[in-house]
Amino acid sequence: MSKSARSLASQTRLAESRQRLLDAMGYVPMVSNITGEPVLGRKAAPEAPRPPLSLGALPGRVRESAAARWMQRWWQHHPARDVVELGRPYLDRYAQKHPGKLVAYAAGAGAALWLAKPWRLLSTAAVLSLTLKAGTRSLVKAAARRELD
Repeated sequence: MSKSARSLASQTRLAESRQRLLDAMGYVPMVSNITGEPVLGRKAAPEAPRPPLSLGALPGRVRESAAARWMQRWWQHHPARDVVELGRPYLDRYAQKHPGKLVAYAAGAGAALWLAKPWRLLSTAAVLSLTLKAGTRSLVKAAARRELD
């Protein structure tokens, strides 16, 4: 076998090995949306619908604690929840298209909060009062409705 034939055989084995690895990792040939060049991309795995902001990622002991259940009920009736739920699809799409920008905006917002230090303007009691007041009001209403039914 000549040197060029051995080189060609080893290159084909290498190409086949690479292709098997890429297939095992879920990569498929695609065309770039920007340049139109062939690129490798990942197959989109079908995602099961998940309940928004669930406690499923927490360990079982923490997830089933009374405090966690109370926090979940509190969040379900909090007025800010609607705003978060409305903005979530937009943020998901934006995060897929521009992940770097989203991280940069988050870092900028964090830096602005750190520089402004708004928590120094309000006492801890005032912040807790404002946070709990909005959610507990609707919890009391929901409890009253349940007792009337």
